[in-house]
Amino acid sequence: MRSRRFPPEPTEFDKKFLELDNLKKEVSQHLGRLNNMRVRYTDWFERRKQTFMDSIKIIQVYSPIKMPKITSMGNLLTIIHLAERIPKRKLSKEWISPTIQEFLMFWSEICDLKVIGDEIYNKVCVYCDSITRLRDPYLKTKVDNLHTQLTVSCCEEFYFMDVHDERHNLGFYSISSQDFQFQGLMGFIPYLLRLSTQICYWSTKLYLEKE
Repeated sequence: MRSRRFPPEPTEFDKKFLELDNLKKEVSQHLGRLNNMRVRYTDWFERRKQTFMDSIKIIQVYSPIKMPKITSMGNLLTIIHLAERIPKRKLSKEWISPTIQEFLMFWSEICDLKVIGDEIYNKVCVYCDSITRLRDPYLKTKVDNLHTQLTVSCCEEFYFMDVHDERHNLGFYSISSQDFQFQGLMGFIPYLLRLSTQICYWSTKLYLEKE
């Protein structure tokens, strides 16, 4: 009578390999969310950017108080808040395009995705601390640096006028010279999306090194 063979018990390396594989699947799912948002923002930008910028300019022109320059998301939110306090006789609410609310929804979404991305990044860090070595440890350093850059950038106070992301997001810099003041604002969300997707991309390139 033949003895029944059982599959060998998985080694610690096998368990960690499977854990990393599952973690990469989670990263890939998040990358899909980011890519989906980029497609939708690109479509909105191509169709609605001029209406959005014109609506902001109307608020700036008709406001009885001096509006701040838009150099951060905080400035934009201040302008919108002040616009709500302008008397209707000076600024009809019909002049304020719904594109403003649409843009704010994109901002809210990228912030929500940042929270999800932070949770996944923390899992990656915990995993890397639990193993002996990675095949390419410099990739983890790259992921760490990108995450730090994203965390610094994804806030209302971040001064986005110094961001020159034309190499990666040239299409979002196609704004006429008279609307130059909006260049930093319109390219800000694509910039955050690029950092987020790069974190995901390099995270999927992490591999466990067998001793």
